[in-house]
Formats: sequence, C-alpha cells, structure tokens
Amino acid sequence: MPSVAKVSLDYALLMELRHLRHFLAVAKAGSLTEAAQVLGIAQPALSQSLSRLEADLGERLLIRSRHGAKLTSAGKTFMNEVVEGVALIEAAATRTRQTAHGQAGRLVIGFVTSALHRTLPNALRRLRERHPEITVSLREMDNLEQIEALRRNEIDIGFAHSPLPAVARVRSRVVRKESLIAALPDDFPLAADGLVSIAELAAYPLITYPEYQVPLMRAGIAQAYRDAGFDVHIGIEVNRSLTVLACVVAGFGVGLIPDSVSGIGFGGVRYARLRQEAALPSFTLCAITRSTAHVEAAEVLLEILSQTN
Repeated sequence: MPSVAKVSLDYALLMELRHLRHFLAVAKAGSLTEAAQVLGIAQPALSQSLSRLEADLGERLLIRSRHGAKLTSAGKTFMNEVVEGVALIEAAATRTRQTAHGQAGRLVIGFVTSALHRTLPNALRRLRERHPEITVSLREMDNLEQIEALRRNEIDIGFAHSPLPAVARVRSRVVRKESLIAALPDDFPLAADGLVSIAELAAYPLITYPEYQVPLMRAGIAQAYRDAGFDVHIGIEVNRSLTVLACVVAGFGVGLIPDSVSGIGFGGVRYARLRQEAALPSFTLCAITRSTAHVEAAEVLLEILSQTN
C-alpha cells in the first residue's frame, strides 16, 4: 500500500479544495462543533465531508469523541503534507482574481522620452499606491517600435507621439498636449524678455525627430518657418529628446522639444519660449493599447491617467 504522504500528494491533485479546508479547520480547532462555527456550515455536513476525505484516502485521519477530535498519526502526516499546498492554492487563486481585475500581475510599458516627464512618473506612483502587487517593466522605444511591440505582445501599453499611422491598428487616447520650446546652446544670445523668435532659430540647423515619427509636427514646424519668411534647414534627426539636447551641446544646431523636457537640467543647454509659440504645432502624447485584446492592468493605468490629466 502506498504511503499516506504519497496518497495525500496524489489526492491533493484531484480532491475538492473544500474537503481540505474542512479537515484543516477541524485539526486547528480540535472540535467539529467549533470548526463548523468557524466555517459557517452545519456540523453534519462537516462530518460528511471528513468521512468522504477519509474514505477516498483509505485512512482514518481523526478520532472523534465527545471531547473533540484528535488527529491520528496518519492525520498528522496528512496535515503536514496538505497545509502548505492549500495555502499555495489559495494564494494562486487570489492572485489570479487580482490579475483578472488589473490588481496584480506584470505590466510592460513602452514609452517615448517625453512621457518620463510628469505624465508617466505621476501615473506609476498612483498605480503603486493602489495596486502594489503589480510588477512594472519599462522600455524606452520610439513610435514604430512600440506599435510593433504591441503587435507581438511584448508590451501591454505604450506612450507615443501622436498622430500614429492608420495602419497601426491600436487604440489611442490623448494623454497630454503641450507647447514646443527651443533648446539652445547655453551661450545663445537671448533678448531681455528671454524669448526667441523663429527668425533667430532659422539661422541655425534644426535638430529634430524623424519625419516618420512625427509627420504632423514636422509639417507644422515647416509651415511656421515659412509663415515667418524662412525655410527649415534640418541639421540632424534623432529619436530621443535627450539626444536632441546632447546634439545641441555638441554644436549641431538648435532643437524644438516638448515643454515638459525643459524640466531636465542638461549642462550646456538653455531653454526659451518662442515669440511665435501659437504658430507652432502642439506636441501630443497619447497612450496606445492593443485594439483586439485588453490587459486589465493596462486598463487600470488608463483609468488613473484619465483622473490625473
């Protein structure tokens, strides 16, 4: 005959979890009456549950008397085998329910650099306060990298520049709109009011994002230059806002970046608003998710964003 430990292990895979809970409750209380009260079930039903468990195992687990219920040696062995397993099963069930409702699990987030300023840190702080069980992973990516990562289920939500190409087939929600400001070498001569004009910028090459990433923004900048009587001379194209700042320091020209990026103290760079700010396009940041399947933790983050922006 197989050992009680072996039988208990095999049976644990098949038996109803309620029978195990009933057994552990009686073992802890030392009495069917007290255990029935704790479990909120009738004592005859509890007794039947224990009898079913013992019958299936082929071993007597409890000695019952008027004075209570005492574990047999087999019952003690069985309890030692089962108690940890039940705890693991219940923990797994709880975590499964939490994940299904966006309260636990892993959330992989793609983002462009500008999302790191204000928007994403604030939202993640609130997410951690409400659901500390959610594990977050962050990946810096450009627009097209995020769209492809969503398609391959490598990220659950992204923060990208808007607009996105129609072929992206993602859900998109505007998170923030902000003005463009100038990133200039720290020795750039500014007027007393601290503003800079398009005419002054036009004397330098423009460091900017690739057109395929932000086509409307690039078109809007070109139009603002033309309206001011100048053509845009693109000096270098880069994918990240921090790279724009580094290129300004390196002498490649001047940049036009989202206002939020000005919160970065970058040695060798000074920031200035434009006199023709209204003529420039706004910078739009949007949250993107898969259009065909929803990740609950991502939906929770979207809800937090809607409450904080």
